Amino acid sequence: MTVVREREEGARNDQGTVAVTPRTARPVLWWASVGAAALVLQAWIYGAWIASDDFRTVTIGRSEVPGHEKVWAWILQGLFTAGALAALAFVIRTCLKQRRLSLEAKIMLAWWAVIWMDPSANYFRPQYFFNSYYVNMGSWAAHIPGWVSREGGNLPFPFMIDFASYTASVLATVAGAHLMRKVRERRPQTGTVGLVLVAWGFLSLVVFGVEDLLIRAGWLVWNGIPDVTVWSHSRMAIPLTEVLVWGATQTAMATLFFLKDDRGRVFVERGLDRVAATGWRRTAVSALAVVGFATAAQAAYGIISAPLGFYVGRQPDIPSYLRNGACGEGTPYRCPAPDVPVLLPDTPPGATAERPS
Repeated sequence: MTVVREREEGARNDQGTVAVTPRTARPVLWWASVGAAALVLQAWIYGAWIASDDFRTVTIGRSEVPGHEKVWAWILQGLFTAGALAALAFVIRTCLKQRRLSLEAKIMLAWWAVIWMDPSANYFRPQYFFNSYYVNMGSWAAHIPGWVSREGGNLPFPFMIDFASYTASVLATVAGAHLMRKVRERRPQTGTVGLVLVAWGFLSLVVFGVEDLLIRAGWLVWNGIPDVTVWSHSRMAIPLTEVLVWGATQTAMATLFFLKDDRGRVFVERGLDRVAATGWRRTAVSALAVVGFATAAQAAYGIISAPLGFYVGRQPDIPSYLRNGACGEGTPYRCPAPDVPVLLPDTPPGATAERPS
């Protein structure tokens, strides 16, 4: 009797063989559906932002930006833009070499597709502030469904830093996967969990180094939970929660890239051969599946990071070009602190609980 070894159970026929029922599960479509839904949602958010008064340059306010911060602003914007162009050239080269939309290109598209969730740590209350001297057109944050934090449109999304860094994140993805591969070559006994932890440690250190540079240059200020924040209660503060959670998001993408099969496909593409589409349509399904995974990873970052805003320490005194009308002097809102309650959207701006400090 011949037995066909497949995961699916078959019906035995008169000749004693097993008639195998073809597999019908197509996980790639599930992931692609998530990716497609995310694209539709962000298109609506971006559209609402562009059509609103939030689509404008956020001004620096009364405080004067120090000369050295202005110099650093243009140095950093130039460096990050150069890094993004280098990443773009790398991805284009992989596409030309493979004569198709490479996995690296899908990863880059996925990073672009999750930028809309970048402000999620400020969902309930401000935890970080950007320098409005940098090139910006405000923010779409207030148009994210359910957004609670006041003046979300005043968070000056720095295009030449944030968009550039998301573009260059494909290099971090490839580097993390390369590290995992090298560790496995040298220590074959290391399991997948061990490799993921190694990549997480490495990418978290990268996040720490980059954020430390940006904070010291004056682009960014964090207000984290005091007990888990380095240089807490100062402009140099770096929450280790942010480092580890954002490092985990980077690690998730690196792990996806690392766990390729012998055909160069990742696990979210399982079932792609059973999709009726061909040509560019099949490529689109594959790319959407990668976008769906990235969306899940970035959403996990937001789900973990946003509630941490309830426990931040007292915000250090920062100038108007960093506060951008979100809180403090010149606004009806006190900056986040343990004794400052979270304002709900329908709370009047002048409520006693939020008297300016």
